[in-house]
Amino acid sequence: MSTVAEVLGWALRDASVTGEGETASAATTSDAFETLKQLMALWQVENVFVYAQSESSFVPTGAVSYTVGTLGTVAISRPAKILSAFWRLNALDYPIEILQTFEEYQGIVQKTQAGEPDLLYYNPSFSLGRLYLHPQPSTGTVHLITETKFADLASTATDMSLPPEYTIAIRTNLAVLLCGMFGTPLRAEIEAMARASWKIVKRNNLRIQPLGMPLALPGYRRGNIIAGY
Repeated sequence: MSTVAEVLGWALRDASVTGEGETASAATTSDAFETLKQLMALWQVENVFVYAQSESSFVPTGAVSYTVGTLGTVAISRPAKILSAFWRLNALDYPIEILQTFEEYQGIVQKTQAGEPDLLYYNPSFSLGRLYLHPQPSTGTVHLITETKFADLASTATDMSLPPEYTIAIRTNLAVLLCGMFGTPLRAEIEAMARASWKIVKRNNLRIQPLGMPLALPGYRRGNIIAGY
C-alpha cells in the first residue's frame, strides 16, 4: 500500500517538477498535497470513481428530520447523496423511495405524520446534511446505502487505503494538475496514461441500475407529476 508521500513523489517526477533522486521542498510538497486532496474530493462526488457502497443505520425517534454527519444525529461521514434506503422492522425490510428534489418534499401536504416511512429526502448541506422522513417512524431502524467515503488524508505519512488500481490513476492525473500548477511541460505519455487509467477506474466502478417500476403505482400510492410518474 502506498503512502501519500510516495504518490506525491511519483507525481512530482512525472510532472518534471523534481528529477530522479531530488527531494521536493516543503512548500512544493504542501502545494502538491493540497492538490491531491482537491482531486480526491472531486472524485468522491463522482460516483463512478467510488469503488464500493456502504450500509449504515440509525434508530428513528419520530422526528421529521435528522442531521447527517460525524457530529449529526445520524453519526456517519456526511454523504454527497443517499443511493437507496429501507426501513427494517421485525427482521423485515421495507423500501423507502428517495425524493430527488426539495420541491417534491415540499409538495407533501401533511409533513408531520407518524407511521411507516415510505419517502425520504436528503439535503446534502454542509457541514451537516439533513434527512427528512415521511411518515415519521419511532420504531425499527432506518438503513441508508451511500458511496463509501475515501479515507481522510491527514498527513503525507497516511496510507492511501485504496484498491491498488487507483494508484497509477491518482499519480498520473495528479501529475497533469501539477504541470499546470508549476508550469512544467506535460509529457504525452503521462497524459495518455492519465486518460487511460481514468477510464479504467471509471469503467470498473460503473454500476447500471436494474430496470424497475416506480413505487407510486396503483395499489401503492398516488402518482407524482414532479417525479414523472
